[in-house]
Amino acid sequence: VMDYVQAALRGDIAKTAELSFDCIQCGLCSMRCPADIKHYHMAQMARRIYGRYLSPVPEHLEKRLKEIEDGVFDDELDRLMKMSREELEEAYAARVREETTGSEISE
Repeated sequence: VMDYVQAALRGDIAKTAELSFDCIQCGLCSMRCPADIKHYHMAQMARRIYGRYLSPVPEHLEKRLKEIEDGVFDDELDRLMKMSREELEEAYAARVREETTGSEISE
């Protein structure tokens, strides 16, 4: 915890976000802190700032947003919106699943 606090004090938002990644914001560190620092708020703010302003925008995200803006998925979405609950359940059960290796979780 003190490592990401020190990174925050140095103004290193990216390092603070990285070091605080595993923080679950339970507040135990803050309860024991003699300086009454709310560590979890600092970590949350660093991760939000990093995610909004400092992290690179993935190529595939920009491509997908363009497809959505261009209406590529409108017909399929309209078709799904007109389905009954039973039809949706059948379509969901019959969907084709992508093969996964588990490695994409860490990428």
